[in-house]
Amino acid sequence: MKDHLYPYLLVNLRSGASFYRVDGEKNFKRVGGSSLGVSFVWGVTRYLGAYSDPTLMCKDAIHGDSSKVDMSVDDIYGCDYEGIGLPGRFLASSFGKLKDLSSEEINSQITGGDISRSLITMVVANVLVFSKSIAQ
Repeated sequence: MKDHLYPYLLVNLRSGASFYRVDGEKNFKRVGGSSLGVSFVWGVTRYLGAYSDPTLMCKDAIHGDSSKVDMSVDDIYGCDYEGIGLPGRFLASSFGKLKDLSSEEINSQITGGDISRSLITMVVANVLVFSKSIAQ
């Protein structure tokens, strides 16, 4: 029954992301990587002075709203982009909405949780794109 598990892609998400193809219990190979990982999220939020505790950053991200920060397909096209199969809710541009906000609007409308949620979403989206391309 265990042999039905193979092959699979194992993603190790720490400072960056490492991708391993696992073909058996002792048969695996690193097949790719990305510099975006947990350390990226923590480093950016620390640099911004938003957090001094990664646990608090994660808790705030749970309640954060990345749609205040990120642009979706719907934000760009006003609906789904059916011609290429993109639902309106799909992420189109991480931090894309901030380009149109003044510093005052950012400071009054955007929370640390919103930024943390956006950064985590960026890392997860990056991992999923890499995983799909590596797995093909």
